Amino acid sequence: MRIVLEVRNGPRSGHRTWLADGQELKIGRTEWADFAFPDDRTMPDVGLVLKCGTRGCDAKSPSDRHRFLVNGQPVLTHTLKDGDILQVGNTEFLVSVPLAGNDRRISVPLIWTKGPRSSATIPNFPYEMRRCHSGLVCYRADAARFPIRALLPILARRMILYLLVNGDLAAEEEKPGLAAYREFPHDMTRPDDVLVANLRVVTPMDPVDRVALAARLWPSGCVTCVLSSREPDHFMTHLASSAFLLSRHEMLLERLEGATSSVLSDAFRGVAAVVLPDSTASWSMFADPQPRPVWQNLGLPTAPLGPANSVSREITDSKRFG
Repeated sequence: MRIVLEVRNGPRSGHRTWLADGQELKIGRTEWADFAFPDDRTMPDVGLVLKCGTRGCDAKSPSDRHRFLVNGQPVLTHTLKDGDILQVGNTEFLVSVPLAGNDRRISVPLIWTKGPRSSATIPNFPYEMRRCHSGLVCYRADAARFPIRALLPILARRMILYLLVNGDLAAEEEKPGLAAYREFPHDMTRPDDVLVANLRVVTPMDPVDRVALAARLWPSGCVTCVLSSREPDHFMTHLASSAFLLSRHEMLLERLEGATSSVLSDAFRGVAAVVLPDSTASWSMFADPQPRPVWQNLGLPTAPLGPANSVSREITDSKRFG
């Protein structure tokens, strides 16, 4: 059985995802949820767990203290039906169950899009996709064929987009403007040859188009894009506690490729993906393959199964930053 879940209200109204047989999805307010709604302060950390099987899809509250609504009625468990309206906190979801004869329309994962029945598609761009030794999945693409300005809005429809900007590498004309953004406190880091010393963090609280800013800063190789379910204050605390994402690009690329799972489990808690330039003409996106793979949101092929496997099309290769 497959179901489609569409957000009906709030800032993410129109966003959709789907579940197939054997899949589970947690909905909540914090990084503990697969589908996070940090703006809904009435929603529990994890307020609903959906599990799909061959005989149906069940919704269950993880706690007896937090009931959710189905068609206006408070319940602890419910087997989903086509047309059901779920409410967790103040956020409503419409449940759709495609008929078997209509399965073709969701034979590839749906992209997170706004508005009903959007026809948005992903460009046929050259890419490499592989499983890293760290366990993360890496996409690498030609920035000219699939520009960062096209990638980030797709990712940011589900998670919060943060920009980590190395002020020392920014173009001279950009440096005065960076002073308006939050400076990462120096006493919270250990600036050296590994960590970025002059770091600015751009959050949703800043009155700026973060996608446009990232695209503008991209050619200088000074920006790291982080997609997270954490609210700004919690995100800053997370940066300070792990320092993993504060590394200079060349070191961060090495860590994302080969860090141990124990290090990554802490550094990637609440982080869905990290996108950064890895050369003068391409970007790399590192994503946690569990529990809600980024490649599903992008409508891309299933990720390779092992570290030695990869899927690729020829891409432009050039000198790496650093």
